[in-house]
Amino acid sequence: MNPLEYSWVSFTGNRSAGFRYSFFITSYNQYVINGINTKAYSSIIKESLSLKSNSLSSYFRVNSILFEIFAKLSEECSLEKVPQGARDLAVKAKSIIDRDYYKKIQVQQIAGELGVHPYYLSRVFKDAFGISPKKYIMDRKFSNAMDKLSVTDMPVSDISASLGFDDQLSFSKAFKIHSGCSPTEFRKRHQKTSKKYGS
Repeated sequence: MNPLEYSWVSFTGNRSAGFRYSFFITSYNQYVINGINTKAYSSIIKESLSLKSNSLSSYFRVNSILFEIFAKLSEECSLEKVPQGARDLAVKAKSIIDRDYYKKIQVQQIAGELGVHPYYLSRVFKDAFGISPKKYIMDRKFSNAMDKLSVTDMPVSDISASLGFDDQLSFSKAFKIHSGCSPTEFRKRHQKTSKKYGS
């Protein structure tokens, strides 16, 4: 009986995260693929180990080997296919955001609840609604904040806390980037009534 043999391919760089997310999108932190022809990859990996690391030609060859590995994985596992129900997934994600946007919610948490990778969720969400889930979360938060600033005298600190921000300063900075003015300035311009907070 032959002993087990393991090989690792480690890579880094500005585009490395994009490569990983593009090819391993079925579930968060799940990078195990079963049933592939390992012999086809063994020779490729061994070739990369034989290259001289300080050589410019080796640098380009290693990159070509990495692309070759990804190409084989794509062909063998059909990773390029978009799963059915992507639209349904995006709708479910939107429902979660609509339900929990006022909390300290992140795309990673939503993806975990739905059992998919955050990168994949972001992609199908933007395809479905023309906006990233992260931006949609912030839009919901600031829309709510603007309503409260316009029709109540609720303190900015309380509005900040009610929408999941760590503190008033971070809320005010983000609000200004989003709307072009501070929460206080927005209230002065748009307040429509003097509805008392807590009444």
